[in-house]
Amino acid sequence: MKKPQPHVNAVSMQPRFSGVTFDKVLRWIAVSAIFATLIAPFIVTNSLPFPFVTGKNFFFRIVIEIGFAAWLLLTVRDVSARPRRSILLWAFIGFLVVIGIADICGVNPWKSFWSNFERMEGYITLLHLFFYFLIAGTLFSERLWERYWICSVSASVLMSLCGGFQLVMMHYPALQRFGLIREPQIYGRIDATFDNSAYLAIYLIFNIFFAMLLCVRKGNVLHRLLSVIAMVLNMVVLYCTATRGAILGFWGGFLLFLALMDMTGRQRSWKKKISPYVFVTAGVVAAVFIAFRNTAVVKNSPVLSRFANISWSNDDGRQFIWPIALRAIADHPVLGWGQEGFNDAFSAHYDLHFTNGWADRAHNIILDWLVSGGILGLLAYLSLFAASLWLLWRKISNVSHTEKALFSGLLAVYFFHNLFTFDTVVSYTYFMLVLGFIHFKSTGGRQHIQTDMKEASVRDAGAFDTAVVVGLAFFLYAFNWTAFQTGWSLIDAQRAVAAGNPLGALSDFEQALSHNLSLGREEVVERLVDVAPKMNASSVPPDIRHAFFEMAKKAVESQVARAPEYLRYEVVASRFYAASGDKAEEQKYLRKAAEILARR
Repeated sequence: MKKPQPHVNAVSMQPRFSGVTFDKVLRWIAVSAIFATLIAPFIVTNSLPFPFVTGKNFFFRIVIEIGFAAWLLLTVRDVSARPRRSILLWAFIGFLVVIGIADICGVNPWKSFWSNFERMEGYITLLHLFFYFLIAGTLFSERLWERYWICSVSASVLMSLCGGFQLVMMHYPALQRFGLIREPQIYGRIDATFDNSAYLAIYLIFNIFFAMLLCVRKGNVLHRLLSVIAMVLNMVVLYCTATRGAILGFWGGFLLFLALMDMTGRQRSWKKKISPYVFVTAGVVAAVFIAFRNTAVVKNSPVLSRFANISWSNDDGRQFIWPIALRAIADHPVLGWGQEGFNDAFSAHYDLHFTNGWADRAHNIILDWLVSGGILGLLAYLSLFAASLWLLWRKISNVSHTEKALFSGLLAVYFFHNLFTFDTVVSYTYFMLVLGFIHFKSTGGRQHIQTDMKEASVRDAGAFDTAVVVGLAFFLYAFNWTAFQTGWSLIDAQRAVAAGNPLGALSDFEQALSHNLSLGREEVVERLVDVAPKMNASSVPPDIRHAFFEMAKKAVESQVARAPEYLRYEVVASRFYAASGDKAEEQKYLRKAAEILARR
């Protein structure tokens, strides 16, 4: 007897299994991928380099790749899953095109695409963020948006409690032996699972505004009370991060929200009535703080003392980095140096007075995009904000005035915060989420793109499905699994070196280098150069010493060949030959570095 076949709808060609259509399964997978990204901020992977960065980014990429594949399959079967036109969508596409051209024409296209373990940005991240924007802006309904706000705020409460435990540990060091949570990177500034207080701060700010959004929406008293509690808790932890740009930006954004309510509100409400008092109170608090900023109370506070010491001369490096960035922008004003090109731009205009190591970011969103994409890249980036605000205030009629003011304030805080730092995958995803919501609200009732596409045959749909599944498997392997293996092998190699096991280090470094197209190769080569002196020691067997030298030499020279105009690789090569005692090769690469500098 033949097995029963799943029913196939003659119109949509959707197989049905126990009353659940395949398109519903695909929709659920794509939507779940967006919700799953809420887990990313909590991920710390000690088995990989830069454990507070790599784990979050790999998780985000994997779930978005799965969600995007499901969305692609759904678009063939369900017209409603296809994106709608909006000026924000075109602005985003234009941004990708401009930055893509800038990366191709930049100093190191390879690194511009892949980035490195420390940052994990690059063009590949921009593509994943665009996929995230498309899925959320296309498949989310009003109910799903509200559920996402609730889930995000709930997750932020857990993050704040995590930060609160850090605060308790700072006052009671004996609790550290239980290993419940790590110490903050900088004493007095909690950072939870981010290892950087600024990254935690912007995460909390997004969720404070989401909690405010839930408060102003219709709901019962209990829901509003819980939102207020979450908002207050996040504000307390935000204060404890001592992140000046984020805290000042938050209050500035909140005051902007109130100002927008006053200036454009059509009817008086409790929000409008209290706004003058809030402005006056803010002014009084600022005046009192300035008057008492030299008192012992302020100086002994880890948070208040940072605000009391705000000055350009006390800035930790920006007074040198920003002028260097401006000189680098003058070199390539139109399309910049490409993503991750700041490293080379910085070295080309290095200031000997700078003592804070090597900078790979300007710590200013305007300067960073000018260096990465030139004037065109910055304009393309700013167009995302311009298109969002234009849609929010001029085209969207199904959003309350209060919510428009809230989202405007949030975008202002986000932008102000980034004037003193840079994005991570968490802040990027929340920014994309806000853009996706505005796109969703602005496209209600509009026709979907390619609605005149002819219905695909069963054979064509099957071929497309196969291509998407094969493509997903390839990307999961090439973009993630090989990079995972590279990271694991690099950590194992470093542990073998520390344990005095040269044979194990040789094997692990060879494994790390085996994935030639993988993310992280730059870090592997630089760690090779760092451990080269140890491998030249007389205690290392001659055969292992020779094998290590040949492996490192091949890796260093292939890295230089990959980006012949990238100054950093020339310097790394000269360091390697200096450690190996080959003065001729050392001078050769130093001369190449000097020639590159002379051409700029």
